This record gives sequence, structure tokens and C-alpha cells, in this order.
Amino acid sequence: MRQITGLLIIAMIMTGCGKAAVNNTSLETAADAPEETIDLTEPVSEEVSSNIAEVGGPYGKISVEVPSGWTHEAVPVDEDKLRFGLYGLIIKPEDSEKGQIELICSNNFGVCGTGLNQAETTLSGYDAVIGMYDGSVHWDYITFGKDRVQMVAQSIECEDWTEEQWDESLLILDTAKFDRDITEGGVGIYVQESEDFDIAVTMEASHVSPKGITLTFYNYTDRDKGELSYGGEFSLIKQGVSDWAEVPTLSDPVFTDMAYIIPKEGKTYAEIDWEWLYGTLTPGTYRIVKTVNALKDGESTAYELQAEFVLAE
Repeated sequence: MRQITGLLIIAMIMTGCGKAAVNNTSLETAADAPEETIDLTEPVSEEVSSNIAEVGGPYGKISVEVPSGWTHEAVPVDEDKLRFGLYGLIIKPEDSEKGQIELICSNNFGVCGTGLNQAETTLSGYDAVIGMYDGSVHWDYITFGKDRVQMVAQSIECEDWTEEQWDESLLILDTAKFDRDITEGGVGIYVQESEDFDIAVTMEASHVSPKGITLTFYNYTDRDKGELSYGGEFSLIKQGVSDWAEVPTLSDPVFTDMAYIIPKEGKTYAEIDWEWLYGTLTPGTYRIVKTVNALKDGESTAYELQAEFVLAE
């Protein structure tokens, strides 16, 4: 692992609005936040014992060198251990009671601009942006590259870290790699069509495979729209070069008439097997389309939801 020297961070104190967070907008540079330049001088060779930590996913493989004195954990897709991101690595010092780095794959990383100072640099060969909040001299997040799907590092509850640990964190991240040529599995993606604000219901996709998927219906309010339910029917569309197209079926679909209730301020799950109708899906970006019905005073209103998912090459 190489050593980084000459790190210059000039933090500008501004009114704060909170830490970086994942939302449904892409990374934006705040108009009211000046950008600084971090100068990383020529590296000095240093022999340090390290292990390679890595995790795979549908957008690429994340890897990093983790030196002795630090621990690492791979968090695959659908394993609910990351604060943000689709999949990634958790890295933390062995001798620190709390605090960790989450090195994640994110397709929708966004930040709040007020109280944010950003600095551009090159880290591990990537054009990187380092973000610091509320006059801090330590990084809150680092984005690698400028693509929509990117590798992002976030420091989580690291306020008690020593200066040496902060320095080592940059040394570690200077070995991080995101290999887009090595992909595996599938993942569900939030899109606006996954949610209907009128009935306060979201439909999330998880445990994606070429033959099926798990859907989670979540009603996040007690707003009275009547009884909410969904049936067994569904359809699939696939993203093409310029538009979405229906996935051809193997036969005419036949679904049961059973209704499944979505409880107020609660969740329900649906295991969808489409091999009988569509066969085994090829790699690509898909959406599953389902209808949620709201029944009130004898009248039923239909709301269409779409959950997006990606199957790796």
C-alpha cells in the first residue's frame, strides 16, 4: 500500500443541513459550495501487510486493500447491513469502539449543499470528490468517478477516530477499485414509478434472479384510501435502446383471482415466479408491472406500480 503525503484540506464553515445521504437524485455539486483542490504529492513506497477485500454485484466488483489493524466485511445485494448503497464493503479499525467506512456501489447518490465543502482530487486513479460538512477537516464522503452508477465511500460515526486512523483511511481508499467487467447477480432499483403518493404505497424488488423476484408492498401512512390490495397478475417490460418493450410470453397468462391485503402502515410480501410465463430472463434492465386496488365505499380505484431491477451480464 502506498503512502499519501501533503494532504491539504481547507474547510470553509457554512450553515449546516446534515450529513450526506442517498436519495433519488444523482450527485450534484452545490452551487453555494466552493470547490477546493486536494493535492496528493508523489507517493512514497511503504511495505504494509494487507488483505484484499472484495464484493461482487450486478454493476461490478468492488475491491480494496485492507492493512493489518483493520477489519473488513463484504455485504452482498439484499443483505441489510449497509446504511446506504446497493452492496459494498464495511471497513473499520480493530482498536476503535465505533466508526466505519462503507465503500458502496450506488446508482443514486445525492448530497445536501448547505454547509458542504467539496474538494477535487485523484484517488486510486479515479477523479474523486471529497465532501466535508460543517467546517470539518475530515471527509464525510468520497465519490469515485462521475458516472451515474459509481463507487462511493462514506465515513459513519467516526468522530472519535485518531488522526492516524483518518490518514490510514485515505491510504486504504487509494487502493479501491470498481471493476465493471466483472458482474454477477441482480438487484432491485427504486424509481418514481415504484411509488404512488396518493395511496402512500411503494413496491420494492429484491432477491432478483432470472426466474423470479420478491416484491415488498409497503403502506407508509394511515391515510384512509380504503382497503388496499393486489392480485396475482403481473407483466414484465424490458429497457431497449430508446424505449421499454413488453417481454414476450411463452403462453397466454392465467392468474388467480385471489386478493392480498396491504395493511395500513405495514408491509406484505409477494414471491413472483415467472419462469412458467416468460422463461429464464436474459441480462438487462427490467420492470415488473402490478396493480394496487383501493376499495372504498363500494368503489375500486386501480393504481399501477412498476419496480425496476437489473440482471447482470
